Amino acid sequence: MDINDLFEGIADAFRQYQEETGMSVSGLGESAAEKIQRTEKQMSEEIEVNRSSGGELPEGKFE
Repeated sequence: MDINDLFEGIADAFRQYQEETGMSVSGLGESAAEKIQRTEKQMSEEIEVNRSSGGELPEGKFE
């Protein structure tokens, strides 16, 4: 069993739990690429908010 199979099995268990309980578990339908894009978008939004408020760029970020 490789690591991807293990993670898929865990995600399936959470999906089943979500269906049985009616509770929502976020992020199970997202692919790795979608998660990366969402994270990059959130980071760029945070940087823009920080710039507009007169703050400095996060460490390691350059204009």
